[in-house]
Amino acid sequence: MKALKVTAITLLAVIAAGAAALFVGIPAGFLLTPLLDNVRTDAGYDIKIAGSKLTLLPTPTIELNGISLRDLASTAAEPAIAAESLRASVTLQTLFGDRPRVTEIIVVKPVARAPLIRQRTTAPTQSAEPGKSVIGPLPEFTIDHFAVHGGTVQFVTASNRVESTLDNVELIGSLAEGGALDAILSAQSEQQALRVTLKGQAPKGGFDGRPLPLNFTFEAPGLLEGALTGSAEVRATKSLIRFNNINGAIAANRFNGWAAVDVSDKPLVKVELDFQKLDIGTVRPAGSGTGAPANDIDRPWSDTPINLESLNYVDAEVQLSAAAFNAASFHFAPLAINATLNNGIVRAAFSQMGIYGGQATGGFAADVTRPTPSYAVAMNIAGMRALPLLTDIADFTTIDGTLVLNVDLRAWGQSQRAIMSSLDGTLSFLVQNGEIRSVNIAQMIRNVGSAILSGWQAGTTEKTDFTQFGGGFRFQNGQAYTNNLQLLGPLVRVTGSGSADIGAKTLNFKLEPKLVMSLEGQGGAASPTGLGVPVAVQGSWGQPKIYPEFAGMLDNPDAAFTKLKELGLGLFGNSASPQAGSSNSGAAGAGSSGQQSNTGAGAAGGAGALIQGIGDVLKNLGTNSPGGPPSTSTPPAGR
Repeated sequence: MKALKVTAITLLAVIAAGAAALFVGIPAGFLLTPLLDNVRTDAGYDIKIAGSKLTLLPTPTIELNGISLRDLASTAAEPAIAAESLRASVTLQTLFGDRPRVTEIIVVKPVARAPLIRQRTTAPTQSAEPGKSVIGPLPEFTIDHFAVHGGTVQFVTASNRVESTLDNVELIGSLAEGGALDAILSAQSEQQALRVTLKGQAPKGGFDGRPLPLNFTFEAPGLLEGALTGSAEVRATKSLIRFNNINGAIAANRFNGWAAVDVSDKPLVKVELDFQKLDIGTVRPAGSGTGAPANDIDRPWSDTPINLESLNYVDAEVQLSAAAFNAASFHFAPLAINATLNNGIVRAAFSQMGIYGGQATGGFAADVTRPTPSYAVAMNIAGMRALPLLTDIADFTTIDGTLVLNVDLRAWGQSQRAIMSSLDGTLSFLVQNGEIRSVNIAQMIRNVGSAILSGWQAGTTEKTDFTQFGGGFRFQNGQAYTNNLQLLGPLVRVTGSGSADIGAKTLNFKLEPKLVMSLEGQGGAASPTGLGVPVAVQGSWGQPKIYPEFAGMLDNPDAAFTKLKELGLGLFGNSASPQAGSSNSGAAGAGSSGQQSNTGAGAAGGAGALIQGIGDVLKNLGTNSPGGPPSTSTPPAGR
């Protein structure tokens, strides 16, 4: 009798434990061991799980904690994929039916390490042909809800160094009956927020070349002006994914084209897109200026490192055309670019580029294969309006006219300051039939004869008309040298020579201004009035000191000006008659010239603004793909 009672009590305990296990859960290691052994043998991955639990009621649920997946062929100390926890639930009918239904899959804080390949070892896949299956036929199943919370993707080099990361990865979605996919993915790349919405229809029978219709929305606030929405047909075979019949819009601006990604080895991206209008970065209306203070042209170049190392880990072929293209403060209409990225060398050539009413040809190049990247820009521009260009690139609103610009420059460095301080090459510019606004050069020249000027002496109503203003610069180690600056106007002639330190944004020029007794510009027959003393321009780009180049001028200005007047009737010598001076003042514009401004003007200021614009282009190389001149030569190696 006693033995029967013990047996009954034991049986009741087992039943109670089993019933509790249905709701509370039991360890699931005995179920997972065969699966993990198969993964290790067949796939070459070792999976470790710190803890597991299986619950049958109210719905069959398995929970895994401390998950790590390690590639057995890798020598990396960290696992390829790790996660804090994973929970998956299915319906009870799934255990006895042939159509699986997953009610939820939740992954918490996963970390994935994506290896970066610097050199391709296999030939790229040429086409995505039907019949070559990537993922074979799949059983029909549904997922009511799947989610990833707090994920991280680390891009890791061969030396096990983390090159870049995607943080705060969040994925929420579902796979409904019939293969209807609905998912939202968001992430943070450094300071840039990214968000992708996908809606598609998975093909029955697997991804064996059949097209997957896909609707997408891509949002990158601050990078794209508005959400990018569109549709495409996705085909996946082997390691090649093609996006055919891409049609979409950014705000109200349409685009179309195609793209392909080969991930068999080092990723190879091919893109061909045609836009009605494309805006990248913070765009202002043309000619609006930056809103920065007038002396912003004197702001030091940035020492912030420009990191382009990631360009070594992807190859690309890009053809981009747009009826209108705006990048930050630059405006182009139209634009056609052919660009390649191959083993860390970027080349981009402009087959067509309209810029501020003119036409440009040329391109950019960058070599980021070495620790110190090198850059090159070669560009020829003709018929361009100078005022909107200089306003947009440097908030420089002083010079207007038709600009011809020829640039052939190279540089090295890991920051904007280093790049500007290493410039080598040539730059020449010519502005025709224009004006220097807010500056009366004739009046300024007369004032130099009686005082040392600080700044360019800009006023609000004055101006200097000219028929030709230009010069050529030779760059060496960030120093720009010229001996042929020239300004020809109805009442003034200015020639000059000197240098500019591009890295320090300083000037050291000697100008020889001459007043003439004629309203004719270039080709005028009138002789200039005599000029006894050249003018020195020294100091910062925006606020230089301007004074007669006379011994002891800066040491004892009063004595120097007294000596200057003893030699003649002022700066312009004995031939400067009062009648001529009166004519010059009236034609060139009157008014007080004592007002000062930090806005640059004149030959040195104009060249400074052009260099400022080139600096702004190079500053953005770290977020925009650099390009290259149309030649096939390789940019210089880093110094």
